[in-house]
Amino acid sequence: MNTMSRIVISDDRLAASDLDPEFALALPDQRDAQDEQIQFAVTTALLWDLAVPRHRVAVRVSRGWVTLTGKVERAYEKSCAEADARTISGVIGVINQIDCEAL
Repeated sequence: MNTMSRIVISDDRLAASDLDPEFALALPDQRDAQDEQIQFAVTTALLWDLAVPRHRVAVRVSRGWVTLTGKVERAYEKSCAEADARTISGVIGVINQIDCEAL
């Protein structure tokens, strides 16, 4: 016997005030704002890290996933950029697509 029950809520009846903050999903406008904040924080962290060449790494964020692109000269610069992104609150994961000339 299946003891699990399923609850279906119509989207047009759901209000943000009805959601329990602990279990609430981010609404689209909130998600975009969170992604912008994450992008700003990751970009700032990269600018402060002297091991990462300035303006050589681009940052995109979608639903908390950070994508790093660009071109660096050394492998440690690539790994430092990824490590910087992972330290930011709200980051779910990092996709490191940075090209390294030394490889």
